[in-house]
Amino acid sequence: MTNSRNRLRFLLVDDDRSDRGLVKRFLTKEFEDPEIREVETRAQFLVEIADPPDLIVSDYLLRGFNGLEVLEILREKDLDVPVVLLTGTGNEEIAIEAMKKGVADYVIKTIEHIKRLPATIEHVLRLRQIEQERRVAEEELLLSDQILNYMPDTVILTDLEGRIVRWTGSAEGTFGYRASEAIGHSFKFLLANWQEGAGRTGDWEEFDQPKEALCRRRDSSTFQAELTSRHLYDKEGKPNGIVMVYRDITERKKMEEALREHTEHLGRLVQERTKKIEELQRQKSAMEKLAATGQMAARVAHEINNPLAGIKNAFTLIRRDIPPDSKYGSYVELIKKEIDRIAGIIQQMYKTYSPKAGRPNHFNLATTISDVCRLLTPKAKQHNLLIDTQMPEETVSLFQPEGELNQILYNLILNAIQASHSGEKIKVSLEKKGQSVAIRVSDSGRGISPENLNKIFEPFFTTKKTGAQGGLGLGLAVSQNLAQAMGGSISVESAENRGATFTLTLPITCRTEMGKKEMANV
Repeated sequence: MTNSRNRLRFLLVDDDRSDRGLVKRFLTKEFEDPEIREVETRAQFLVEIADPPDLIVSDYLLRGFNGLEVLEILREKDLDVPVVLLTGTGNEEIAIEAMKKGVADYVIKTIEHIKRLPATIEHVLRLRQIEQERRVAEEELLLSDQILNYMPDTVILTDLEGRIVRWTGSAEGTFGYRASEAIGHSFKFLLANWQEGAGRTGDWEEFDQPKEALCRRRDSSTFQAELTSRHLYDKEGKPNGIVMVYRDITERKKMEEALREHTEHLGRLVQERTKKIEELQRQKSAMEKLAATGQMAARVAHEINNPLAGIKNAFTLIRRDIPPDSKYGSYVELIKKEIDRIAGIIQQMYKTYSPKAGRPNHFNLATTISDVCRLLTPKAKQHNLLIDTQMPEETVSLFQPEGELNQILYNLILNAIQASHSGEKIKVSLEKKGQSVAIRVSDSGRGISPENLNKIFEPFFTTKKTGAQGGLGLGLAVSQNLAQAMGGSISVESAENRGATFTLTLPITCRTEMGKKEMANV
């Protein structure tokens, strides 16, 4: 009999020289060049055990001690050395008791039995090797469990059919199932949309690439996870199992959603800022155009005003010498009317270029609106129109230049009269909003086309085809400039064939007065 192990080291404990010689003969015969040390006493044993052998062959009855004490000494010194006990004839009961206390095996001390000692030793050493391999495997398994439990992800092992074969502590912490409840079941019972008996047990290939899945815990709660699976292979390269990795991505999904919302919010802000910049650019362009137009208008008005004054003075002298019954008498009033109209246009051109609000005064806004409406009522009746005013019950007082407000309202209501169809209403309403007021003038005419909506406040822009006074397109431009000079603005809402609504928004207190209050606070 040969052994794959090289040079086994034996310690022979026996106080009978002839028995030791018999044992040595069989060990030397069956094992390749064994190292055999011999001791007879307890003291010798204590010395030799300092260098532990691979195996101890000990007689039960020794001089001064026995085989059971050999086990005790090994246990005290924490030495894991297998012991084969030699017993005399009829002492099998002692040998069995010794095995219960840790003896690896025993042999009855007869020639026939000692012949089988090498085979017994081979068996003991083979069992010892298996036990050591088992311990190493257990330690590696325990270590791997600890590593898996410390990993942020949850790892589960299944067979090739997807049935769970290993359930770590991290898996129990993640899903809430104990190992006894999970092992043997398909991994799919951990998925929220899985139903008992649906589909075949395996079918894991769909998770061969990372895939998001909704997982279910033992308490029926769910969480978003990223699931990845890979084959495990044996030493021969054959697949023998599947490792599945679950990564909880709930927080990641929340962060992705928050990032998406933030990105959308930033997108909206960019759009709003872009629109605002475009509007500012448009306003800047309009202001530059207005300034250039106004400068031209002022120069033209200045150049026209002087000769017009001369024409007016000369006409006054001529008018005196033309009797009313002259054939040219009817032209006198026409000439005077046209001269006055030219003077009015020049005055509007001055205001377009440099509108300045007059001195502010306190007044009841509803009364002022009613006065303007009453002034324009005859004009409305000529067109078969009704001016409908809607005023709040509470008194709304303003501290603004009343004359300029009258001019703005006059222009807005007159435009509504000219735009409305016969038999309809013009609505004029007043609303107080905090420290400002909104006056709305609505007509039910044909409305303003989209392409003209942004042009109506530009000087000299008009859609009127007649040459009547105000047809030069200065009314709304003057009104807007006056409103801005008072700290407010005019806006418009319109759709074709649905009329238009002009809204005049003004602060209750004029800009000059507010500036004084701010300076006083400083």
